[in-house]
Amino acid sequence: MSYSQSMPRSLASAIVKVVVDDSECRRFIPEVSPYAIGQKAAGSLRNLTNMTAEGMAWLGVKAVEIAGGEPHATKVAKDYWEKQGMDQACTNIADVTERAINTAIRQGLIPSWATSAWHASRMPNADNNVIAYHSATAVQVQDGKTYVFDWHATLSLRNPLISRSLKEWERGNDKYRVLYSVFQGWG
Repeated sequence: MSYSQSMPRSLASAIVKVVVDDSECRRFIPEVSPYAIGQKAAGSLRNLTNMTAEGMAWLGVKAVEIAGGEPHATKVAKDYWEKQGMDQACTNIADVTERAINTAIRQGLIPSWATSAWHASRMPNADNNVIAYHSATAVQVQDGKTYVFDWHATLSLRNPLISRSLKEWERGNDKYRVLYSVFQGWG
């Protein structure tokens, strides 16, 4: 099968549907994000919330220890927020969406034009415009092009950001990212 576009809307729709239908993806990616105001930075806003709560819980543990008490309850709170942070981080979201997409490719639920998905990462360095470490899900198609689907950026199960190329995404060139809701395909 070939397409007139390398990443047509129909293929992106099949990929998004697989993620929407996957129970593990639904566990970590909200249907509607309370952080939607930060449309392309929703995950970063949630990370900040989790880190703040974890830091406050850590301070609670230390305060109880300094006062000579047993900080069992505050340790439980700290552990909870630490786990929330790990589960909701971009790395975990990239992992669960990658697994869902690759399973669907093997099962034929996604057109065979898509060949594989993997956890892609980028980090700041002198040669790019990346401001923070970030992970998302790369999807390669039969013509060799690779696109990036980023559910963490939007925290919207049905509306990830889609980047035109893995190389541009790795360099932090976010000029060519588009929300799935308005995506029309790329050649």
